[in-house]
Parts: sequence; C-alpha cells; structure tokens
Amino acid sequence: MFNKKIAKSEDAALALNAALRLLTRREYSLYELKVKLLPRFTHDAVNTALTKCINEGWQSEKRCAQMLLRHCVFSYYGPLKLSLLARQKHIDLCYIEHAVEDEETDWVQTALAALQKKYSADDLRDPEKKQKALSFLYRRGFTPNQCIGALKLFGSVPSDNV
Repeated sequence: MFNKKIAKSEDAALALNAALRLLTRREYSLYELKVKLLPRFTHDAVNTALTKCINEGWQSEKRCAQMLLRHCVFSYYGPLKLSLLARQKHIDLCYIEHAVEDEETDWVQTALAALQKKYSADDLRDPEKKQKALSFLYRRGFTPNQCIGALKLFGSVPSDNV
C-alpha cells in the first residue's frame, strides 16, 4: 500500500563492510555482489567497495569458478549445467575452463557416480530403464557422449556386496 523509499547510502566504507560480510559466508561473483549491494548503496559506493575487494584479493572470479565447479562435481552435475550456472552468475567461461583443467575433472566418472547413487545394476537390464537413466544424466547436464560412456561403464563395474 505504501512504498517507502529508502535512501541509498553513499558511504563506500559501509558498502565495503556489507561486501565483506557477504564474502565471509561464501564466494560470490562480482555480478552477484553488485546485485546484492545496489539496492542499499549508490553505484559509486558499490564500485569503490568492489574495487577494494578485488585489489585486496577478497573477491576472486577464479576462486568463484573453482567453488562452482566443486559444487557441480559433488552434486553430480555435468558440464552443461556448470556452464549454465556460470552464465547465470556472470562468470567468464575462461575461468570455468581453467578450473576444469586444474582439477582434471573426469565428467564420465562423475556421471557414473550419479548413476551408481540412483540405480542398481539390476535396474538397468531393462531397455526402458536404461533410457530413463540416460534421460536422468542428460537432465543433470551431461553431454550425450558422457551419458552413454557412463552407462557402458556402469554395466562393466561389478556391484559392491554390502
């Protein structure tokens, strides 16, 4: 009913404190920090604070890309999902490519781990269930070649007797 306008602060020190509070919790991309800070602070204050964060090494697009890669691998997401998340966070894809090279990520093994978590070896004897498994992997962001490679490996990996 009543929209109360809040005056934006021009104090760069307050913007810097707000940015540091955010960065102590997790890694943010530069774009994400701007989006979080702009409702409360002016453009000049936000730009000054973010410049200080970058110069001091408190914010790094490279670290943000590495954390995003780790998140995708541990959540069993593929490279297509990784690039989608990077675009949403406005992280340059060259940082993502360097992170993938540094970590030496094997996407077929990640897809295989996703299959092992969801399916048993007996489940994938039926062609219909194999198709569902392929669809599952594709929806998680793996390329068709990685999906098929993981499915082939899944059939050759002996099941653990627990």
